[in-house]
Amino acid sequence: MGTADFEKVKKPLTTRSFLTALSEVTMIPRTRSGLREKKAEQMLNLMEALKDNDDINNVYATSTFRMRSSRLCTDDCSGR
Repeated sequence: MGTADFEKVKKPLTTRSFLTALSEVTMIPRTRSGLREKKAEQMLNLMEALKDNDDINNVYATSTFRMRSSRLCTDDCSGR
């Protein structure tokens, strides 16, 4: 679904006074890759550094991982 398709869905809803808290096009991976703990930690550090950069708007990843430490990121690594 591209932005044109998104607008085809969004426009009829807004013209019928449906209110939305958020509406956006986002990237959802078709495949995912697993990472072990050390690589997962490195990936989290990279994602945090990218998110802290004012020139970067969004950060996406196709990785899934579990970590024994307090930092846990599974299926959705979008910054929750």
